[in-house]
Amino acid sequence: MATKQHDSTIASPLFDDMKTAILEQVPARIAFYDQDLRFVWANRAFWQARGAIGPQRLENDCCALANGDPSCPGCPVRLALQTGEPRRAEVRPARSDGSPPLAAWDVEAAPIRDDQGTLVGVVETVRDVLPLLSAEAEEVGLVGGWEFDVDTRQQTWTDGVYAIHEVDRTLAPTLEQRMAFYTPASRPIIELALERAIDDGAPFDLELQIVTARGNVRDVHAVGKSDPARHRVYGFFQDITERKRADVVLRESEASLREAERLASLGSWSWDLATNDVSWSEGLYAINGYDPRLPPPTYADQAAFYTKEGKERLDQLVHAALERAEAYAFDIDFLRPDGQVRHVHLVGNPVQDAFGRVVRLHGTVQDITERSQAEQALLRSRESLEMTAELAHIGGWEFDTATMYLVWADETFRIHEVQDTFVPTVENAIGFYVPADVPIIEQAVQKAIDLGAPFDLELEIATARGNRRHVRAIGQAEVKEGRTVKVWGTFQDITVRKLLEAENQRKQRLLEGVTEGTTDAVYIKDRLGKYLLINAAASAAVRKPAAEVLGKDDTFLFPPEEARAIMEADRRVMEAGTTRTYEEHLSTGRGATDYLATKGPIRDASGAVIGIFGIARDITDHKKTEAALATMQKLESLGTLA
Repeated sequence: MATKQHDSTIASPLFDDMKTAILEQVPARIAFYDQDLRFVWANRAFWQARGAIGPQRLENDCCALANGDPSCPGCPVRLALQTGEPRRAEVRPARSDGSPPLAAWDVEAAPIRDDQGTLVGVVETVRDVLPLLSAEAEEVGLVGGWEFDVDTRQQTWTDGVYAIHEVDRTLAPTLEQRMAFYTPASRPIIELALERAIDDGAPFDLELQIVTARGNVRDVHAVGKSDPARHRVYGFFQDITERKRADVVLRESEASLREAERLASLGSWSWDLATNDVSWSEGLYAINGYDPRLPPPTYADQAAFYTKEGKERLDQLVHAALERAEAYAFDIDFLRPDGQVRHVHLVGNPVQDAFGRVVRLHGTVQDITERSQAEQALLRSRESLEMTAELAHIGGWEFDTATMYLVWADETFRIHEVQDTFVPTVENAIGFYVPADVPIIEQAVQKAIDLGAPFDLELEIATARGNRRHVRAIGQAEVKEGRTVKVWGTFQDITVRKLLEAENQRKQRLLEGVTEGTTDAVYIKDRLGKYLLINAAASAAVRKPAAEVLGKDDTFLFPPEEARAIMEADRRVMEAGTTRTYEEHLSTGRGATDYLATKGPIRDASGAVIGIFGIARDITDHKKTEAALATMQKLESLGTLA
């Protein structure tokens, strides 16, 4: 069966007329603008909303027809034309009579293209939600209207105004009664505003406070406009108490957010891809060292803030966020305008529209410079500590009392000469100690667990290879709620120290044997001449115990003149830095005594002179024998001559 084909050439005009008739009947306001935002066509609802019967001024553009701001911030018509994509927004318009907006328009803008895909204009559809919003507002008592007759001085309130003032609707308030509701601070303001509206026709828009008939304080928005032709002033009255409270909460929240950003060195940002608008929080301005009076730089302008490698990495992540809606987070160096280099943590999150397209990016920037520096310092410190521990043969250990799990540091494994695969337990760890020391370490560990008592012991172990080692085991308990949960500490190989101590003790005994076994007086003094050591022979010579002499100088032992001579001789030896031998004549407990003294400097590890040593031999008898012999020889010589 053949199908009758419609002649599109004939049907097109009829179809166009039908479309026009349909568009003229719909309640929504519909208008078409060309690519320059010039008005082309609108339906009946569009003109009726403006109190007109048709397009009187076709030269008007979108903003002029809407009585709007020529800059049209956020205008969906402009955005649709700029982006070539549908846009939608809620707009609160100013009404044609100048009264305040009590509602909103739901505005949709769709781009129109010709057969070649060229953008030729935008269709705007506006749905008026004024009746719904007005009814809801009046019902809950948030807003109401009022009128004041200048001639009769009578006032008229709607139900909403009565509800806001919490008065009975049968009351016919006078002007004086109305003014009395305002707080003392607000009353002169509203009185002056109403007076100027009556006398000069000046409108007013004020936020004030009233006290209701029930004593409740409320924040209100009072708007008034003069109508000289009808000798009246009218307007609306809105309860904005909750909004004011919300504003306070918002300001406190914003202040808290700013403080939190400051304390955390954190800032936030947002990038609208359609408008290329970038916004920064105060915290981000501070982190970047950017003048907050200037607008934030665009993404393209931020290239100078990063190194070449950093910018390439950032571009890759941003591209993935835009193309695949992938969030990102990474660390990067940031160059501030003042030349400082900061290390920051960047986070970016994409926002998609209903069609899944990314329309905005937002995120945070945290300055982690100090944290990064601290981490680097900690890492260097840990590496240095590990090196020091290895050089000093100090290892760590930790024992969990709940799991009975024992952990050793690397150096602890090395001290015991076991492989790193060895699994230490309390039992096998104690098994390394020599039999005499096992009960000592067992008791110390048990007291740490039971009583939280610390310990510091020097014991001996036999390593896995059979080598005997002296060790220092230090432990302390971590107690929670009266129970030891962990015992931990250090483990040090002190074998070398013990050997050195033993060798020093052997040498000390040898030295003591020499000094105490000789009949010569042996002593050591510091640079001030105070005795540090005195042997038995010296103690006997001065007839004083060694304990009394130590810490004293020669003025404690000898007459003043002799003491000064001795100390001066000592000083010359220390200054010369050489050993000298000479005779000294001293007064001792045995009377006048002659000594053959050998004195020399004592030096520290750096070679500096820190004192003097002395060895003195009593040569009094020898001197007497020499004198007698000399006398005898002289007499013999005289006898021979005779």
